[in-house]
Amino acid sequence: MKRNGKRLYVFMMVSLLAIAVSLSACGSESAEYEWPAMEALRALSASDISSVEYFRATEDGVSQDTVTDAAKVEDIYLRLKDVEITGETDMDTLDDDLSIKVNAGDEMLAFSFAGDIVALDGGKRYQVDDLSSLKSYIDGLIAEKLESTEATKASEEETSESSAKETTEATSESSSAGSSYDIEKGAYKNASPDGSIVYIYFNDFMIIMPNNDKYSYEASGDSVTFYLWAARQEGRGGDLVTIKAYDMNDDSYKQIPNYHIAGVGKNVNKRFVAIYPTNVRWNTEDAEQTADYKELSDYLQKIGEGAANSPLYTADTIEGAQ
Repeated sequence: MKRNGKRLYVFMMVSLLAIAVSLSACGSESAEYEWPAMEALRALSASDISSVEYFRATEDGVSQDTVTDAAKVEDIYLRLKDVEITGETDMDTLDDDLSIKVNAGDEMLAFSFAGDIVALDGGKRYQVDDLSSLKSYIDGLIAEKLESTEATKASEEETSESSAKETTEATSESSSAGSSYDIEKGAYKNASPDGSIVYIYFNDFMIIMPNNDKYSYEASGDSVTFYLWAARQEGRGGDLVTIKAYDMNDDSYKQIPNYHIAGVGKNVNKRFVAIYPTNVRWNTEDAEQTADYKELSDYLQKIGEGAANSPLYTADTIEGAQ
């Protein structure tokens, strides 16, 4: 009987030791990162949240909106709080950004994802899991909003034919100001006499850039993106800034996490907005690439409406810039 009691005692001690080691391992793994925003979110209930703002950027374009419907807010909350970090990464993802701002009284919680990656304080990036459900839901809201907008537009056209004709006539009077606006229309380059800078002309604005091959740009529809060439070739994106044209009555750009108003193109009746990336877009382990990205980024951060040192000028101010 004593021998059996001794064996039971040894078995219990070994079991307790195994549990302690397991808990210690879990504790050290969770201590590898801190995600204050997620911890604060999980301490809330859906009823604490008054609204959720989202910013979504994909290959199809950029969308942003504020959700106040209680049921939809809860759906977003439940999906967001299930997102988990799985490990640190140095990868990057293009054209798949999602930013969420949760408004809970005096508290604002912000989350920014690039693909399945989140960047936390300190610049470290982490792979996350269970994000696809949230992205799918947000994409559904975007499609729902678009469908509603198109249905409303169709209804207005049917019931107000004369008003629709007036709108069409007014739009046709301005050759470039409508949904057919092409930011690259008439684009061309002109180097300075000493060859140190180059003037790049777009549809009703111009941007002054260093005359070198460290960067390039791509334009599509109403926007143009400047990027670091070396970073883009490595699959890092390299995005430095995107110049996007908005209708004068469209202030949806205010929902974008990081932007500067660049100016107004009076000939095309568009407001140009400089949109900056919110995550790492270059190889941070490459010293030359890091230096080139910082130099170009710092230069383009000077874009601003009326700023004396802004590299971007609209058509009515181009003459004084040269």
